[in-house]
Amino acid sequence: MPATVLQDTTLFLSTYPLTSLLTFIFLVSISYIIYQTVLHPLARFPGPIICSLSDSYKLWITATDCVPEAMVALHAKYGDIVRIGPSDLHFNQPEAVEGIYKRGWPKGDFYLGFDQKNPGLFSERNEVVHGKRKRMFGNNFTPTAIRSYESIVDGRYAILRKQLDRFAESGEVFDLRKYITYCIVDILGELAFSEAFGNQDDEDPKKIPRVSEALWSCCVAGSMPSMAGAMEWLKDHLPQSAEVAELLEGRNVIFRLALTNIEKRSKKLNLDERPDMLGRIIAASEEGTGAKLTQAQVMAEAITLVVGGTHTTGNTLHLLFANLARNEEYLKRCVKEIDERLPALEVGKPCYEITGLEEKLDFVKACIKENFRKDPVGTFNMPRTVPEQGASIAGVQIPAGTQVSMNIHAFHHNPSVWGPDHDVFDPDRWYDQRNDGLSNLVIPYSVGKRSCVGQNLANANVLKMTTTLLRCYEFEFVNKDEPMVVVSHGDSDLRTPVLVKVKRRGPVFAG
Repeated sequence: MPATVLQDTTLFLSTYPLTSLLTFIFLVSISYIIYQTVLHPLARFPGPIICSLSDSYKLWITATDCVPEAMVALHAKYGDIVRIGPSDLHFNQPEAVEGIYKRGWPKGDFYLGFDQKNPGLFSERNEVVHGKRKRMFGNNFTPTAIRSYESIVDGRYAILRKQLDRFAESGEVFDLRKYITYCIVDILGELAFSEAFGNQDDEDPKKIPRVSEALWSCCVAGSMPSMAGAMEWLKDHLPQSAEVAELLEGRNVIFRLALTNIEKRSKKLNLDERPDMLGRIIAASEEGTGAKLTQAQVMAEAITLVVGGTHTTGNTLHLLFANLARNEEYLKRCVKEIDERLPALEVGKPCYEITGLEEKLDFVKACIKENFRKDPVGTFNMPRTVPEQGASIAGVQIPAGTQVSMNIHAFHHNPSVWGPDHDVFDPDRWYDQRNDGLSNLVIPYSVGKRSCVGQNLANANVLKMTTTLLRCYEFEFVNKDEPMVVVSHGDSDLRTPVLVKVKRRGPVFAG
Protein backbone atom coordinates (compact mmCIF):
# COMPACT_ATOMS: atom_id res chain seq x y z
CA MET A 1 0.00 0.00 0.00
CA PRO A 2 2.71 2.60 0.86
CA ALA A 3 4.47 1.85 -2.43
CA THR A 4 1.23 2.39 -4.33
CA VAL A 5 0.61 5.71 -2.57
CA LEU A 6 4.16 6.81 -3.36
CA GLN A 7 3.75 5.84 -7.01
CA ASP A 8 0.41 7.66 -7.24
CA THR A 9 1.88 10.76 -5.60
CA THR A 10 4.86 10.74 -7.96
CA LEU A 11 2.54 10.36 -10.94
CA PHE A 12 0.34 13.24 -9.75
CA LEU A 13 3.33 15.54 -9.22
CA SER A 14 4.76 14.77 -12.63
CA THR A 15 1.38 15.15 -14.32
CA TYR A 16 0.33 18.37 -12.54
CA PRO A 17 3.57 20.17 -11.55
CA LEU A 18 2.05 23.67 -11.31
CA THR A 19 -0.90 22.48 -9.24
CA SER A 20 1.48 20.58 -7.00
CA LEU A 21 3.69 23.61 -6.51
CA LEU A 22 0.75 25.86 -5.69
CA THR A 23 -0.64 23.31 -3.26
CA PHE A 24 2.72 23.08 -1.51
CA ILE A 25 2.99 26.86 -1.26
CA PHE A 26 -0.58 27.06 0.07
CA LEU A 27 0.05 24.44 2.76
CA VAL A 28 3.33 26.04 3.84
CA SER A 29 1.66 29.47 3.98
CA ILE A 30 -1.27 28.19 6.03
CA SER A 31 1.12 26.43 8.40
CA TYR A 32 3.19 29.62 8.78
CA ILE A 33 0.11 31.75 9.43
CA ILE A 34 -1.23 29.31 12.03
CA TYR A 35 2.12 29.13 13.80
CA GLN A 36 2.69 32.90 13.83
CA THR A 37 -0.83 33.82 14.94
CA VAL A 38 -1.64 30.91 17.28
CA LEU A 39 1.43 28.93 18.35
CA HIS A 40 4.24 31.50 18.38
CA PRO A 41 5.45 32.58 21.86
CA LEU A 42 4.30 36.16 21.09
CA ALA A 43 0.88 35.10 19.75
CA ARG A 44 -0.68 36.01 23.11
CA PHE A 45 0.09 39.71 22.56
CA PRO A 46 -2.40 41.82 20.59
CA GLY A 47 -1.65 43.69 17.39
CA PRO A 48 -2.54 43.81 13.69
CA ILE A 49 -2.42 40.34 12.10
CA ILE A 50 -0.02 41.59 9.42
CA CYS A 51 2.51 42.41 12.15
CA SER A 52 2.60 38.78 13.33
CA LEU A 53 3.45 37.64 9.79
CA SER A 54 6.12 40.08 8.59
CA ASP A 55 7.97 43.36 9.17
CA SER A 56 6.14 44.97 6.25
CA TYR A 57 4.01 47.15 8.55
CA LYS A 58 7.10 48.65 10.18
CA LEU A 59 8.63 49.19 6.75
CA TRP A 60 5.50 50.97 5.51
CA ILE A 61 5.07 53.34 8.45
CA THR A 62 8.79 54.22 8.43
CA ALA A 63 8.90 54.86 4.68
CA THR A 64 5.76 57.03 4.89
CA ASP A 65 6.99 59.12 7.85
CA CYS A 66 4.30 58.13 10.34
CA VAL A 67 6.03 55.91 12.94
CA PRO A 68 5.09 57.95 16.05
CA GLU A 69 1.47 58.49 14.95
CA ALA A 70 1.13 54.80 14.14
CA MET A 71 2.49 53.80 17.56
CA VAL A 72 0.06 56.18 19.29
CA ALA A 73 -2.84 54.67 17.33
CA LEU A 74 -1.78 51.06 18.00
CA HIS A 75 -1.53 51.60 21.75
CA ALA A 76 -4.87 53.40 21.82
CA LYS A 77 -6.45 50.34 20.18
CA TYR A 78 -4.52 47.41 21.69
CA GLY A 79 -3.17 48.63 25.04
CA ASP A 80 0.26 49.08 26.61
CA ILE A 81 1.97 46.13 24.88
CA VAL A 82 1.54 45.63 21.13
CA ARG A 83 3.08 43.10 18.76
CA ILE A 84 4.48 45.16 15.87
CA GLY A 85 6.50 42.44 14.13
CA PRO A 86 6.93 38.66 14.13
CA SER A 87 9.48 38.97 16.96
CA ASP A 88 8.81 42.57 18.07
CA LEU A 89 6.90 43.96 21.02
CA HIS A 90 6.30 47.65 21.60
CA PHE A 91 5.69 49.07 25.09
CA ASN A 92 4.13 52.34 26.22
CA GLN A 93 4.00 52.32 30.02
CA PRO A 94 6.35 53.99 32.53
CA GLU A 95 7.60 50.70 33.99
CA ALA A 96 8.97 49.68 30.60
CA VAL A 97 11.47 52.56 30.53
CA GLU A 98 13.59 50.93 33.20
CA GLY A 99 12.62 47.41 32.14
CA ILE A 100 14.02 47.86 28.62
CA TYR A 101 16.66 50.58 28.67
CA LYS A 102 18.36 50.39 32.06
CA ARG A 103 19.44 46.74 31.96
CA GLY A 104 22.34 46.92 29.53
CA TRP A 105 20.72 44.81 26.81
CA PRO A 106 22.26 45.00 23.31
CA LYS A 107 20.66 47.12 20.64
CA GLY A 108 18.22 45.28 18.42
CA ASP A 109 18.18 44.21 14.78
CA PHE A 110 16.83 47.61 13.73
CA TYR A 111 20.39 48.98 13.93
CA LEU A 112 21.46 46.64 11.11
CA GLY A 113 20.04 49.38 8.89
CA PHE A 114 22.91 51.64 9.96
CA ASP A 115 26.53 51.21 8.92
CA GLN A 116 27.68 47.87 10.31
CA LYS A 117 31.03 47.79 8.47
CA ASN A 118 32.40 50.55 10.70
CA PRO A 119 29.66 51.32 13.22
CA GLY A 120 30.00 54.37 15.43
CA LEU A 121 28.99 54.61 19.08
CA PHE A 122 25.33 55.02 18.13
CA SER A 123 24.94 51.94 15.95
CA GLU A 124 27.51 49.57 17.51
CA ARG A 125 25.57 46.48 18.64
CA ASN A 126 28.40 44.65 20.38
CA GLU A 127 28.22 45.80 23.99
CA VAL A 128 31.86 44.92 24.72
CA VAL A 129 33.12 46.92 21.74
CA HIS A 130 30.76 49.78 22.58
CA GLY A 131 32.01 49.88 26.17
CA LYS A 132 35.65 50.07 25.08
CA ARG A 133 34.90 52.75 22.50
CA LYS A 134 32.89 54.83 24.95
CA ARG A 135 35.73 54.73 27.48
CA MET A 136 38.15 55.85 24.76
CA PHE A 137 36.48 59.17 24.10
CA GLY A 138 33.27 59.43 26.11
CA ASN A 139 34.98 62.24 28.03
CA ASN A 140 34.68 64.35 24.86
CA PHE A 141 31.17 65.17 26.03
CA THR A 142 31.75 65.98 29.70
CA PRO A 143 30.89 69.49 30.94
CA THR A 144 34.63 70.22 31.21
CA ALA A 145 35.24 69.19 27.60
CA ILE A 146 32.27 71.21 26.38
CA ARG A 147 33.61 74.33 28.08
CA SER A 148 36.91 73.79 26.27
CA TYR A 149 35.09 73.98 22.91
CA GLU A 150 33.48 77.34 23.64
CA SER A 151 36.05 79.41 21.77
CA ILE A 152 35.18 77.43 18.61
CA VAL A 153 31.44 77.53 19.27
CA ASP A 154 31.37 81.25 20.10
CA GLY A 155 32.97 82.11 16.78
CA ARG A 156 29.93 80.64 15.02
CA TYR A 157 27.53 82.54 17.29
CA ALA A 158 29.36 85.73 16.32
CA ILE A 159 28.47 85.11 12.66
CA LEU A 160 24.85 84.42 13.60
CA ARG A 161 24.69 87.68 15.57
CA LYS A 162 25.94 89.64 12.55
CA GLN A 163 23.36 87.96 10.33
CA LEU A 164 20.52 88.83 12.71
CA ASP A 165 21.80 92.40 13.05
CA ARG A 166 21.66 92.63 9.26
CA PHE A 167 18.02 91.55 9.25
CA ALA A 168 17.26 94.01 12.05
CA GLU A 169 18.61 96.80 9.83
CA SER A 170 16.69 95.72 6.73
CA GLY A 171 13.40 94.78 8.43
CA GLU A 172 13.25 91.75 6.12
CA VAL A 173 11.16 88.69 7.01
CA PHE A 174 13.28 85.53 7.17
CA ASP A 175 13.03 81.92 8.29
CA LEU A 176 14.75 81.62 11.67
CA ARG A 177 15.06 77.85 11.22
CA LYS A 178 17.58 78.29 8.42
CA TYR A 179 19.92 80.56 10.35
CA ILE A 180 19.83 78.40 13.46
CA THR A 181 20.64 75.39 11.28
CA TYR A 182 23.49 77.16 9.47
CA CYS A 183 25.03 77.96 12.85
CA ILE A 184 24.56 74.52 14.43
CA VAL A 185 25.80 72.61 11.38
CA ASP A 186 28.94 74.73 11.11
CA ILE A 187 29.59 74.33 14.85
CA LEU A 188 29.43 70.56 14.48
CA GLY A 189 31.57 70.70 11.34
CA GLU A 190 34.25 72.56 13.26
CA LEU A 191 34.10 70.18 16.21
CA ALA A 192 33.85 66.92 14.24
CA PHE A 193 35.89 67.73 11.13
CA SER A 194 38.01 70.71 12.28
CA GLU A 195 36.35 72.72 9.50
CA ALA A 196 32.92 74.29 9.07
CA PHE A 197 30.68 73.21 6.19
CA GLY A 198 30.43 76.84 5.06
CA ASN A 199 26.68 77.06 5.55
CA GLN A 200 26.88 80.37 7.39
CA ASP A 201 28.90 81.85 4.55
CA ASP A 202 26.70 80.51 1.75
CA GLU A 203 23.30 80.99 3.46
CA ASP A 204 21.97 78.40 1.01
CA PRO A 205 19.63 75.73 2.46
CA LYS A 206 20.42 73.40 -0.46
CA LYS A 207 23.99 73.10 0.84
CA ILE A 208 22.97 71.94 4.32
CA PRO A 209 24.08 68.31 4.74
CA ARG A 210 20.99 66.18 4.30
CA VAL A 211 21.36 64.33 7.56
CA SER A 212 17.61 63.79 8.07
CA GLU A 213 17.36 61.98 4.75
CA ALA A 214 20.44 59.90 5.56
CA LEU A 215 18.93 59.00 8.94
CA TRP A 216 15.58 58.20 7.30
CA SER A 217 17.16 55.81 4.80
CA CYS A 218 18.87 53.96 7.67
CA CYS A 219 15.58 53.73 9.58
CA VAL A 220 13.80 52.35 6.50
CA ALA A 221 16.47 49.67 6.06
CA GLY A 222 16.41 48.83 9.77
CA SER A 223 12.63 48.51 9.90
CA MET A 224 12.98 45.24 7.94
CA PRO A 225 16.29 43.89 9.28
CA SER A 226 16.18 40.70 7.19
CA MET A 227 16.33 42.88 4.08
CA ALA A 228 18.87 45.45 5.33
CA GLY A 229 21.77 43.85 3.46
CA ALA A 230 19.75 43.50 0.25
CA MET A 231 18.61 47.13 0.47
CA GLU A 232 22.22 48.25 0.86
CA TRP A 233 23.16 46.25 -2.25
CA LEU A 234 20.24 47.66 -4.26
CA LYS A 235 21.19 51.20 -3.24
CA ASP A 236 24.69 50.65 -4.58
CA HIS A 237 23.74 48.86 -7.82
CA LEU A 238 20.37 50.13 -9.08
CA PRO A 239 20.21 53.18 -11.38
CA GLN A 240 19.73 56.29 -9.29
CA SER A 241 16.92 58.78 -9.64
CA ALA A 242 17.77 62.48 -9.44
CA GLU A 243 16.46 62.56 -5.86
CA VAL A 244 18.55 59.58 -4.77
CA ALA A 245 21.62 61.00 -6.52
CA GLU A 246 21.14 64.30 -4.67
CA LEU A 247 20.74 62.47 -1.36
CA LEU A 248 23.88 60.40 -1.91
CA GLU A 249 25.85 63.46 -2.99
CA GLY A 250 24.82 65.19 0.24
CA ARG A 251 26.13 62.17 2.14
CA ASN A 252 29.31 62.10 0.05
CA VAL A 253 30.02 65.76 0.86
CA ILE A 254 30.19 64.75 4.51
CA PHE A 255 32.43 61.76 3.70
CA ARG A 256 34.83 63.81 1.59
CA LEU A 257 35.14 66.55 4.19
CA ALA A 258 35.67 63.94 6.91
CA LEU A 259 38.38 62.11 4.98
CA THR A 260 40.27 65.27 4.03
CA ASN A 261 40.24 66.73 7.50
CA ILE A 262 41.06 63.52 9.33
CA GLU A 263 44.25 63.32 7.29
CA LYS A 264 45.07 66.99 7.91
CA ARG A 265 44.24 66.81 11.62
CA SER A 266 46.31 63.65 12.12
CA LYS A 267 49.41 65.51 10.91
CA LYS A 268 48.84 68.42 13.30
CA LEU A 269 47.50 66.88 16.49
CA ASN A 270 47.87 69.74 18.97
CA LEU A 271 44.87 69.75 21.32
CA ASP A 272 46.14 72.80 23.20
CA GLU A 273 46.09 74.83 20.01
CA ARG A 274 42.68 73.60 18.84
CA PRO A 275 40.67 71.53 21.35
CA ASP A 276 38.11 70.04 18.92
CA MET A 277 36.50 66.62 19.08
CA LEU A 278 38.19 65.29 15.96
CA GLY A 279 41.58 65.79 17.54
CA ARG A 280 40.44 64.04 20.72
CA ILE A 281 39.01 61.10 18.75
CA ILE A 282 42.22 60.67 16.73
CA ALA A 283 44.35 60.90 19.89
CA ALA A 284 42.23 58.43 21.88
CA SER A 285 43.64 54.96 22.62
CA GLU A 286 42.13 51.74 23.91
CA GLU A 287 42.60 50.80 27.54
CA GLY A 288 45.25 48.16 28.09
CA THR A 289 46.40 47.78 24.47
CA GLY A 290 46.92 51.44 23.62
CA ALA A 291 45.46 50.72 20.17
CA LYS A 292 44.24 53.70 18.14
CA LEU A 293 41.12 53.82 16.00
CA THR A 294 41.55 53.14 12.31
CA GLN A 295 40.86 55.95 9.87
CA ALA A 296 37.53 54.33 8.96
CA GLN A 297 36.55 54.15 12.64
CA VAL A 298 37.54 57.78 13.23
CA MET A 299 35.42 58.76 10.23
CA ALA A 300 32.45 56.76 11.56
CA GLU A 301 32.59 58.56 14.90
CA ALA A 302 32.96 62.00 13.30
CA ILE A 303 30.03 61.40 10.95
CA THR A 304 27.92 60.03 13.81
CA LEU A 305 28.55 63.27 15.70
CA VAL A 306 27.45 65.45 12.78
CA VAL A 307 24.38 63.37 11.90
CA GLY A 308 23.26 62.97 15.51
CA GLY A 309 24.12 66.47 16.68
CA THR A 310 22.58 68.32 13.76
CA HIS A 311 19.10 66.86 14.07
CA THR A 312 19.09 66.74 17.88
CA THR A 313 20.11 70.36 18.44
CA GLY A 314 18.85 72.12 15.33
CA ASN A 315 15.41 70.53 15.21
CA THR A 316 14.94 70.95 18.96
CA LEU A 317 15.55 74.69 18.60
CA HIS A 318 13.23 74.96 15.58
CA LEU A 319 10.44 73.31 17.57
CA LEU A 320 11.13 75.35 20.70
CA PHE A 321 10.85 78.70 18.92
CA ALA A 322 7.76 77.49 17.03
CA ASN A 323 6.10 76.48 20.30
CA LEU A 324 7.02 79.78 22.00
CA ALA A 325 5.75 81.71 18.96
CA ARG A 326 2.33 80.12 19.45
CA ASN A 327 2.32 80.75 23.21
CA GLU A 328 3.11 84.43 23.66
CA GLU A 329 2.60 84.35 27.44
CA TYR A 330 5.35 81.77 27.87
CA LEU A 331 7.63 83.65 25.49
CA LYS A 332 7.25 86.83 27.55
CA ARG A 333 7.96 84.95 30.78
CA CYS A 334 11.15 83.52 29.27
CA VAL A 335 12.33 86.96 28.20
CA LYS A 336 11.49 88.40 31.60
CA GLU A 337 13.44 85.70 33.43
CA ILE A 338 16.47 86.08 31.16
CA ASP A 339 16.43 89.88 31.59
CA GLU A 340 16.20 89.60 35.36
CA ARG A 341 18.72 86.85 35.91
CA LEU A 342 21.33 87.35 33.19
CA PRO A 343 23.36 90.50 32.56
CA ALA A 344 23.22 92.13 29.14
CA LEU A 345 25.95 90.84 26.88
CA GLU A 346 28.93 93.10 26.35
CA VAL A 347 29.17 94.71 22.92
CA GLY A 348 31.90 92.35 21.70
CA LYS A 349 30.59 89.17 23.34
CA PRO A 350 28.51 87.04 20.94
CA CYS A 351 26.73 84.76 23.41
CA TYR A 352 26.47 83.59 26.99
CA GLU A 353 28.99 81.19 28.46
CA ILE A 354 27.49 77.87 29.37
CA THR A 355 29.12 77.83 32.83
CA GLY A 356 26.52 78.64 35.47
CA LEU A 357 23.83 79.38 32.90
CA GLU A 358 21.59 76.48 33.83
CA GLU A 359 21.64 77.27 37.55
CA LYS A 360 20.44 80.83 36.93
CA LEU A 361 17.32 79.91 34.98
CA ASP A 362 14.15 78.08 35.90
CA PHE A 363 11.20 78.83 33.63
CA VAL A 364 13.38 78.80 30.51
CA LYS A 365 14.48 75.29 31.44
CA ALA A 366 10.84 74.31 32.03
CA CYS A 367 9.99 75.48 28.51
CA ILE A 368 12.88 73.49 27.04
CA LYS A 369 11.78 70.42 29.01
CA GLU A 370 8.19 70.81 27.85
CA ASN A 371 9.45 71.14 24.28
CA PHE A 372 11.34 67.87 24.71
CA ARG A 373 8.19 66.25 26.07
CA LYS A 374 5.73 67.47 23.45
CA ASP A 375 8.05 67.33 20.44
CA PRO A 376 10.99 64.97 21.05
CA VAL A 377 13.28 64.85 18.04
CA GLY A 378 13.98 61.11 18.21
CA THR A 379 10.86 59.53 16.73
CA PHE A 380 12.02 56.07 15.63
CA ASN A 381 11.58 52.99 17.80
CA MET A 382 14.68 51.98 19.78
CA PRO A 383 14.69 48.19 20.15
CA ARG A 384 16.75 46.10 22.52
CA THR A 385 17.16 42.30 22.42
CA VAL A 386 15.89 40.27 25.39
CA PRO A 387 18.75 38.05 26.70
CA GLU A 388 18.77 34.27 26.39
CA GLN A 389 17.22 33.63 29.80
CA GLY A 390 14.18 35.80 29.00
CA ALA A 391 13.06 38.70 31.19
CA SER A 392 10.13 40.35 32.91
CA ILE A 393 9.17 43.80 31.58
CA ALA A 394 6.44 45.79 33.33
CA GLY A 395 5.46 42.58 35.15
CA VAL A 396 5.09 40.53 31.96
CA GLN A 397 7.42 37.63 31.10
CA ILE A 398 9.01 38.08 27.67
CA PRO A 399 10.79 35.24 25.83
CA ALA A 400 14.47 35.36 24.88
CA GLY A 401 15.42 36.96 21.58
CA THR A 402 12.36 39.20 21.43
CA GLN A 403 12.94 42.70 20.09
CA VAL A 404 11.44 45.09 22.65
CA SER A 405 11.13 48.83 22.18
CA MET A 406 9.44 52.09 23.02
CA ASN A 407 8.81 55.19 20.96
CA ILE A 408 9.65 58.40 22.80
CA HIS A 409 6.97 60.43 21.02
CA ALA A 410 4.25 57.83 21.63
CA PHE A 411 5.24 57.51 25.29
CA HIS A 412 5.31 61.30 25.76
CA HIS A 413 1.76 61.37 24.38
CA ASN A 414 0.32 58.54 26.45
CA PRO A 415 -2.81 60.17 27.98
CA SER A 416 -2.82 57.72 30.91
CA VAL A 417 0.60 59.11 31.90
CA TRP A 418 0.42 62.77 30.85
CA GLY A 419 -3.32 63.46 30.99
CA PRO A 420 -5.78 64.65 28.35
CA ASP A 421 -3.68 67.76 27.63
CA HIS A 422 -0.64 65.70 26.54
CA ASP A 423 -0.61 67.39 23.13
CA VAL A 424 -0.59 70.92 24.60
CA PHE A 425 2.63 72.89 25.09
CA ASP A 426 2.29 73.86 28.76
CA PRO A 427 5.48 74.35 30.80
CA ASP A 428 3.39 75.13 33.85
CA ARG A 429 2.70 71.40 34.14
CA TRP A 430 6.15 71.17 35.75
CA TYR A 431 4.99 73.40 38.62
CA ASP A 432 1.68 71.75 39.62
CA GLN A 433 0.28 68.36 40.54
CA ARG A 434 0.66 67.09 36.99
CA ASN A 435 4.41 66.84 37.69
CA ASP A 436 4.02 64.12 40.33
CA GLY A 437 6.71 61.54 39.57
CA LEU A 438 6.92 62.44 35.88
CA SER A 439 10.06 64.56 35.69
CA ASN A 440 12.33 61.58 35.02
CA LEU A 441 9.99 60.24 32.35
CA VAL A 442 10.89 62.94 29.83
CA ILE A 443 13.47 60.93 27.89
CA PRO A 444 14.33 62.78 24.65
CA TYR A 445 17.78 61.17 24.54
CA SER A 446 16.64 57.74 25.77
CA VAL A 447 18.08 56.47 29.09
CA GLY A 448 20.59 53.94 30.36
CA LYS A 449 24.13 53.34 29.18
CA ARG A 450 23.10 53.54 25.51
CA SER A 451 21.46 56.96 25.84
CA CYS A 452 22.73 59.71 23.55
CA VAL A 453 26.38 60.33 24.42
CA GLY A 454 26.21 63.87 23.06
CA GLN A 455 23.26 65.08 25.12
CA ASN A 456 25.40 67.44 27.24
CA LEU A 457 26.62 69.19 24.10
CA ALA A 458 23.10 69.37 22.67
CA ASN A 459 21.63 70.75 25.89
CA ALA A 460 24.41 73.32 26.16
CA ASN A 461 23.73 74.63 22.66
CA VAL A 462 19.95 74.68 23.14
CA LEU A 463 20.28 76.77 26.29
CA LYS A 464 23.05 78.95 24.86
CA MET A 465 21.07 79.70 21.67
CA THR A 466 17.77 80.34 23.45
CA THR A 467 19.17 82.75 26.03
CA THR A 468 21.36 84.63 23.56
CA LEU A 469 18.62 85.18 20.97
CA LEU A 470 15.93 86.17 23.46
CA ARG A 471 18.27 88.53 25.36
CA CYS A 472 19.65 90.28 22.28
CA TYR A 473 16.63 90.38 19.97
CA GLU A 474 12.90 90.91 19.90
CA PHE A 475 11.13 88.61 17.45
CA GLU A 476 7.88 89.25 15.65
CA PHE A 477 6.62 85.82 14.61
CA VAL A 478 4.88 86.46 11.31
CA ASN A 479 3.20 83.07 10.84
CA LYS A 480 2.47 82.19 14.46
CA ASP A 481 -1.18 81.35 13.64
CA GLU A 482 -0.12 78.74 11.11
CA PRO A 483 -0.39 75.15 12.42
CA MET A 484 2.89 73.42 13.21
CA VAL A 485 3.51 70.63 10.68
CA VAL A 486 5.98 68.14 12.14
CA VAL A 487 7.03 65.12 10.09
CA SER A 488 8.89 62.09 11.41
CA HIS A 489 11.46 61.86 8.63
CA GLY A 490 14.03 59.89 10.57
CA ASP A 491 13.53 62.45 13.31
CA SER A 492 11.06 65.23 14.14
CA ASP A 493 11.36 67.66 11.25
CA LEU A 494 9.42 70.93 11.55
CA ARG A 495 8.22 71.64 8.03
CA THR A 496 6.44 74.88 8.94
CA PRO A 497 8.83 77.85 8.60
CA VAL A 498 9.49 80.06 11.62
CA LEU A 499 9.05 83.37 9.81
CA VAL A 500 10.21 86.38 11.82
CA LYS A 501 11.04 90.05 11.74
CA VAL A 502 13.69 90.99 14.26
CA LYS A 503 14.67 94.07 16.28
CA ARG A 504 17.80 94.52 18.34
CA ARG A 505 17.33 94.88 22.06
CA GLY A 506 20.75 96.42 22.47
CA PRO A 507 23.68 97.78 20.44
CA VAL A 508 24.97 96.25 17.24
CA PHE A 509 27.27 93.29 17.87
CA ALA A 510 30.81 94.56 17.40
CA GLY A 511 32.80 91.32 17.59
